Amino acid sequence: MIGAVAAGCGESGSHRAADPVPTSWVTEHAVTGSPKPAAAGGKPSGPTRSTSPGGTEAFAAGLAAYCTAFYTRQRDVEDQYPAPDLSSRISFARGTAAAARDTEAMLGQLTPPDELAGPFGAFVDNAHQVSGARGAIVDALASDGEEGKAGEAFSAAITARWPLAEQLGATGCDGKLPPAQEEAVVGAARSFETTEDSQAACGELATPGFLQTRWSDLSDPLSGCVVSRDHQIHTAAGIPTDIAVQSVTGSEGIAATVRYSLVGGCECGEDSVLRLHLVDGSWLVSELGH
Repeated sequence: MIGAVAAGCGESGSHRAADPVPTSWVTEHAVTGSPKPAAAGGKPSGPTRSTSPGGTEAFAAGLAAYCTAFYTRQRDVEDQYPAPDLSSRISFARGTAAAARDTEAMLGQLTPPDELAGPFGAFVDNAHQVSGARGAIVDALASDGEEGKAGEAFSAAITARWPLAEQLGATGCDGKLPPAQEEAVVGAARSFETTEDSQAACGELATPGFLQTRWSDLSDPLSGCVVSRDHQIHTAAGIPTDIAVQSVTGSEGIAATVRYSLVGGCECGEDSVLRLHLVDGSWLVSELGH
């Protein structure tokens, strides 16, 4: 879970939401029919093949539906369990593990064209690794309160997914945003970090869940955020004048992650990571960490 403090130096926490992650589960393009039987290890059976134009279109639509469902379900759980306490983190991990398993089953319904059978098989294997890593995170948190190697395995599996998705033309899973959305995400991150209006940063530029990432124990989380940020700006670190973006990853129209360093103001010497959700056409901050 990314720790949250607006503008300037902040506390850090484990990065619970690998790139990218979601409010509703979109399945309009899902291929109908029952999932193919799972193998002994719970993994959907391997894909069959088809070369018909209709089959190719159905495959592309089904794969797009999987990507949308996976990242939307994940963002849903982020919104549901934003608090940093261990109980919330475990609930988050259980929710994302269930979502990974549920959406993985969608891949068993898909039939790739011959030329994509190899990459799709690797993609299915990767989805199973993602589900396994999510489940392992639940066990790790319940055991000692840390994600540990399970968290690292999940992040590695998500990163490995991107080139596979690119081969398949699955833009919802390749970690890239359309240029206009990437520009909007960077603009939202810059506004959040550089505005002198703490009320706007904590309220208008952030999701309701953002306030729960650090101030959930206060009777008025918004006031807690504003006071904390004003202290950072006026008596401690000062306000950054800009951000130097290192990377932007995300899923189109769902969620994004920006990694950057601050220019001016805070002299923490640390890079920052910002998580954003697309809400009613605007990119809003849901988590901030280092």
